[in-house]
Amino acid sequence: MATQTIDNTYDAIKALVKEGLPENQAEAIVKSCRHPSGDDLVTETILNEQISELRRDLLTLRGDLFKWLGTMLVGQIAVFAIVVKWLIG
Repeated sequence: MATQTIDNTYDAIKALVKEGLPENQAEAIVKSCRHPSGDDLVTETILNEQISELRRDLLTLRGDLFKWLGTMLVGQIAVFAIVVKWLIG
């Protein structure tokens, strides 16, 4: 996975100064963008682990939803049968 860095520091500093930042602040911003810390980077492995965890959670939720819907369907059928029996007599 590629990381985005500023390739031309001079152009980046010049653009920030043009927007109104003092040169020393612009240099500090560009420097911090060029050297991201390892804690801030997401690797493909970490991303795949998170995706796998989300898929497991979704499968669990889907199973719970089917159980809930099945129970509701049985309840509705029972109520419908009672109403029909009551109406017919």
